[in-house]
This record gives sequence, C-alpha cells and structure tokens, in this order.
Amino acid sequence: MGTQVTEEELRKLEKSVRQRMRRAIRVAFGNLAATAVHQGYAHEHVVRYSGFFGGAELSKMVQHMRQHQEYHVRLDTRKFLIAFYELAKEDSQ
Repeated sequence: MGTQVTEEELRKLEKSVRQRMRRAIRVAFGNLAATAVHQGYAHEHVVRYSGFFGGAELSKMVQHMRQHQEYHVRLDTRKFLIAFYELAKEDSQ
C-alpha cells in the first residue's frame, strides 16, 4: 500500500488477528452449544459443524449450559481451520 511496516507492527498485527480468530471461534462454539441445548444434537447445524470442535468438548459444554454452570473450554484453532477449509472446499465443488 505504499507505506513501510516495521517488524514490531507486523508482530502486533499478527497477534491481534490470532486473538480475533480465537474469539470468533469461541463465539461460534458457544452458539453451536446453545443450538444443541435448545434444538438437540440432531439439529442440522449441530450435526454439520460439531466436527469443527470435537464431540467431547461440545457434550461437556452442553451439559454445563443445561446446569447453568461456567465451563472453560480449550478449543483447537488449527483443527477448526482445517475442518473449515475442508468444508469450504467440499461446498465449492
């Protein structure tokens, strides 16, 4: 774009982009868990997107949501991005 970016600015930008991605993935996971709580595991979105996060984590989150308890989830960003890429590739064909 015509402006020079320093290495430090680039590192900060990379860090903020990664954090935004983690937050977006966490929100998506929460929305999927809420859908599973209210609509059930057989809902089309839960079936289609649960593989992005892992079934065990989703089950734990749903149980905690039903009991109105806090639950700290550890999500694998790389696994999510790979699954997202594969689904996008599959949908484009």
